[in-house]
Amino acid sequence: MPIVLIHIVGWIFMQTPFLTLRSRFVIWLKVSRANFIPGALFPFLVGSVFAWSFENAFSWRLLTLGLLGVFLTILGTNLLNEYYDYKSGADVLNTSFNKFSGGSRVLPEGLLAPEKVVIVSLISFSLVFLIAIYLSYITTWVLLPLATFGIFSGAFYTASPIQTGYKGVGEFFIALSFGWLCVTCGYIVQTSSIAAEPQILSIPLSITIFLVILINELPDYQADKKAGKNTMVVKIGPEKSAKIYTLLTLLVYISIILITLFLSALSLLLALLTLPIAIKSIQNIKLYKDHEILEKTCGMTIGIHILTSLLLIIGLVIHQYQLIP
Repeated sequence: MPIVLIHIVGWIFMQTPFLTLRSRFVIWLKVSRANFIPGALFPFLVGSVFAWSFENAFSWRLLTLGLLGVFLTILGTNLLNEYYDYKSGADVLNTSFNKFSGGSRVLPEGLLAPEKVVIVSLISFSLVFLIAIYLSYITTWVLLPLATFGIFSGAFYTASPIQTGYKGVGEFFIALSFGWLCVTCGYIVQTSSIAAEPQILSIPLSITIFLVILINELPDYQADKKAGKNTMVVKIGPEKSAKIYTLLTLLVYISIILITLFLSALSLLLALLTLPIAIKSIQNIKLYKDHEILEKTCGMTIGIHILTSLLLIIGLVIHQYQLIP
C-alpha cells in the first residue's frame, strides 16, 4: 500500500517536469481553492465544540477524523468544480474574475492536466466515504446517510449529469452541506446522537455559506451566462441577487440573537461582533458593478463566515466555563 501511494503522489506531482517540487505544490494548492477550505472546517468545529459545551462529550481522535473527512469533501468539491467549469467554458470565457471568483485559472492556463484534477477529486471522495463508514461504525449509523448526502452535494454541484450549480439550486445544496450538515455531523461524531439544538445553531452559518457562494457568482455573471451555467445570479439577475444578499446578511444577525435566547447562552452574542463588517458589505453590494469594490466584498463575506464561526466557538467555550451567566 505505501508503494502504491508513493506512485500516486509521484504521478500527481510530475505533470510539469520543468517546475520545482515547490512550484508544483503551489499549483495544486491553488487549484484546490485552499482559501475556501476553512469555511467548511469551522462549522464542523462549531458542532464539535457545541457537543463539548452542552453535553460534555469530546474526543480529539474523533474530531481529527471528522475534520479530515470534511477537508477531503471540500477538496473533492473544489477540484471537480475546477474541472467542470473549465470544460463548460465558464472559466475560459471569464475575463472579470478576481481572487475569490472565476476559478483558480490553473486549468485555463494549462498548468495541470484536467484528468489529474478529476482523479484526485475521486480519490478524495472515496477516502471520505471510507472515513464515514468507520466513524458511523464507532458512533452511529445515522452519520453515514448524512455523509453520503454531503459527498453527493459536493460532487454533483458541477459534475454531470446533475450539476446543481448549473441549474440555480447548487447554492442551497452547498449551504446545507457546508453549513447545516457540518455543524450537525460535528455534534453527531462526538455524541453518537442527533439533536435539534446544534441544527438550529447551524442556521447563521448556513446563510453565510450561501452568501459566499452568491457573491462569488456576481463577478462571473457574464461568463456563466455565455457558458450556460445558470447560477442563481444568472437566473434572477445581479440586481435582485444584491438585494437577496442584503436581506440574508441581516437575517444572519437576527438568527444569532434568536438562537442565543433559545439556547440561553448569552456568550453566543459574541458573533454579533462581525456586524460592522456586514454593514460595510451591505453598503458595498450596492456598488456591485465596481470590480474592485466587489472583490473586496467577496473577501469580506468569506471573513464574515469564518469569523462568525470562530466567535461562536469562543462563545461556546465561555458557556462551558460559565464565564458569562
